[in-house]
Amino acid sequence: MRGFEELSKLDPIEVAQRTCISVDAFKAIVDKRYDAFGKTKASGFINILEREYDLNLQEWLDEFEVYKLEHADDKDIFIIAPKESESLLENKLFITITLGIIALFIVLFALYPSDNVEPATSETESYIIDEAQQAIEDKNTTLSEDQTLALPEKKEEEHTITPPVKKDTFYIQSNVKLWVGIKYLDNNEQINTIFKDTYDLDPSRDQRITFGHGYFKLVFNDQVIEPRERNVFRVTYQNGELNVVKVPIPPKKPEPAAEEAGSEPVEQSETGEQTPTE
Repeated sequence: MRGFEELSKLDPIEVAQRTCISVDAFKAIVDKRYDAFGKTKASGFINILEREYDLNLQEWLDEFEVYKLEHADDKDIFIIAPKESESLLENKLFITITLGIIALFIVLFALYPSDNVEPATSETESYIIDEAQQAIEDKNTTLSEDQTLALPEKKEEEHTITPPVKKDTFYIQSNVKLWVGIKYLDNNEQINTIFKDTYDLDPSRDQRITFGHGYFKLVFNDQVIEPRERNVFRVTYQNGELNVVKVPIPPKKPEPAAEEAGSEPVEQSETGEQTPTE
């Protein structure tokens, strides 16, 4: 497995792009400037380089450890005292006051014995100390319970997102007067109307719509029907779909031909032959 020699040949910029180790940090590793790193950072950088480039840099780590041992300085060692909470300060104050009272009682019993009152015995002192310790334990328990109760409960708010209700667009538009007949398929109700401009339709009911002519525009969402013919049209709206049928205009009946002046009436015989009348 390759080692430090191969590491020193790598391009610092390429290493920085690949490993996110800064160019300065990589150069410090190559130059063996051990004072530029702490133990955690040095170990992390070396592990990344070993993994990405298939290297064995244990020798570098060993030299780093030796350097740190040789240059250890007591002035660099410091301890950060933890911040005392208010409850802890109150607890210490209570303990101090309690111990002061105990000491006061002991001094009074020792300095002022009387004939009627027996000097404080070890049993009495033990009783006072036990009472004080019990009071301290009760105080600690109370403080612990208060701190527990004071902690706010985190409740996850539930947000229900209601999707917007889609509203269908369904209407007829005509620039000229238009007769429209509507028959609802659910109860056979029929509506007849003549209008101009815009007429709104009910998209919630299946229906059959008959138009007096084809000069109109029927719009249902993205479906548009615009015949622009004079034929009668019938549109069925069912299950959200439009079905268009064009009703052909019946041909005009021919007018009877006028009889020519001076022509004789013709009778038809039983055989089907026509004979002039006398």
